[in-house]
Amino acid sequence: MPPSLYPLLSLQVDGHSDVDQYRRVLLCGCRCVELDVWDGDDGQPVIYHGNDGIHWSTKILFHDVLNAINDSAFIHNDLPVILSIENHASETQQVPHSCKNRDVFTGGEAQEDRGA
Repeated sequence: MPPSLYPLLSLQVDGHSDVDQYRRVLLCGCRCVELDVWDGDDGQPVIYHGNDGIHWSTKILFHDVLNAINDSAFIHNDLPVILSIENHASETQQVPHSCKNRDVFTGGEAQEDRGA
């Protein structure tokens, strides 16, 4: 995959993250996206490439990335998208994190389990 299709606009170390890169890779046919989720400073989970306290890329809001995925993933392709979520968020941010997953992808309404 050409470097222009990575969610980072440059190198993994000291790179700039951009929500639009998620849109671009999905529109090009990508069906698996990794999301490294961390605690955000204002109580909202963020995505960045890094390691406990070391930020190797800029931060972007988790919710903004989910919206980009929802808006772009199925325009040219109806195959499922796998979200590989590497969750480093604390429990206090995991609850809003999981609720935002549901809300973005279901239009804010919980889906009933219809079984097999």
